Amino acid sequence: MKKIILFLILICTADYSYGQFNRLDVSTVNSIDSIINAHKAAHNWVGMSVGIVVNGEIAFLDGYGLASPGIDADELSVYRVASNTKSMTAVLILKLAEMGLLTLEDFVWQHVPEYPSTYPKNLIKIKHLLSNESGIAKYTECDSTGDTPIDILARDSYIASHGNYYDPVAAIEHFKDQPLCFIPGSNYHYSTWGFCLLAAVVEKVSGMSFQDFFYNTIVCPMNMPTLQIEFQDRVPYPYEVSQYKYVGGTWSCASCLTTAATTSTLHPADISYKMGGGGSIASVIDMALYMQGLVNNVFINSSSLTLMGTSHSSTPVFGDSTRTSTYGYAFHRSSDNAGNRVYRHGGDQTGTSTYLRVSPITKHGVVVMFNTQRVDQRNPLCQDLYNLLSSATLSPSPVFSPILYTWDVPPTSTHINPGTYESNYQINSTGQVHNGDNTQLKANKKIYLKTGFEAVQGSHFKVKVNNCD
Repeated sequence: MKKIILFLILICTADYSYGQFNRLDVSTVNSIDSIINAHKAAHNWVGMSVGIVVNGEIAFLDGYGLASPGIDADELSVYRVASNTKSMTAVLILKLAEMGLLTLEDFVWQHVPEYPSTYPKNLIKIKHLLSNESGIAKYTECDSTGDTPIDILARDSYIASHGNYYDPVAAIEHFKDQPLCFIPGSNYHYSTWGFCLLAAVVEKVSGMSFQDFFYNTIVCPMNMPTLQIEFQDRVPYPYEVSQYKYVGGTWSCASCLTTAATTSTLHPADISYKMGGGGSIASVIDMALYMQGLVNNVFINSSSLTLMGTSHSSTPVFGDSTRTSTYGYAFHRSSDNAGNRVYRHGGDQTGTSTYLRVSPITKHGVVVMFNTQRVDQRNPLCQDLYNLLSSATLSPSPVFSPILYTWDVPPTSTHINPGTYESNYQINSTGQVHNGDNTQLKANKKIYLKTGFEAVQGSHFKVKVNNCD
């Protein structure tokens, strides 16, 4: 059966000047440009965008280099967020804790019985997942006979059947039978799968889909225009950058990996199956709004935010007992030059590198997003930019207002692929929901079913306006 790929078009519905957003003084902006241009000259990357928050307000948004051949990177450019998604999953867990629906001392098996409850996996607590102390492998490790591969068949089967929606409980099938690296709580070992398991906890405990809880808790309150799960059936997204890697002294476009034609290419193409640990896409507008929401306690309260910086400095790193953990709950913890607590995290994925540094004390933050895989010195670059902010002057206006988009679903096909489609503004829909399909359209302002729209008998179709209420 021929696969139909759905392409989405974003139409800007708010007045906005396409270009740099800036409330910083000239000297600080010149220093930002100088630091980034020097970094580009010294390291291999094609394009990047930067978002800066000062005193809890959006202060600077811009791009450097190329988003795609012939297209400049800017603040609208959409990148894979990669492992910076982990802190978002942690925010959802902490929100559920604030709601009294779980505690961090809960055992995972209490909420997700689909994950094995045999020893020692029955000892894994939610707090162990948040702090990467669960013993769950990062990707493939920990078997004494050699690397233990994930269940490739289970992974590819999941990807093939979930092109447009995320099921975190089903997604744990490909790693749930891996042996643990150590007894939970005894060591630190960075694990994407641990956060994927947390996503399953979110779905089970919240009583709604992970996607809905993610949207209602994080995306909607800050009117984030782009942040969402990257589904293979919707690639490429509007403004999504080309993806590059540096091989043998030349640039290689990794975007060719985003078309899933055979099983062998499904893994690099699809990232939605590991959403809890790194399956989202966003612009620096979204990520700056995310930092703003964090430091201003829009998502979680100040106590929960402080908890994210919990020190685990006595926990040895698995495989290197000379080192101890700097990880809190989904953030590494460090200090700035004035001794203020700073949270930081990086992300690497096919065709992307990201880094975020934010302080709940100063309410300053910097995020950098690259369309190039494994960019060297991201953390120092982010730190150098952050260090500028202590002396920066923030003009009183203009206050940043995020762009609100209209989604056309679908613009190029008569078939609306099954799944959930969400917009912070408006959805226009023309097409057919086929027999047996399960499709949801959710928007905050309006859903307009144009002439030609049809939900065929036997399909499941749902429309929700005011999705954030």
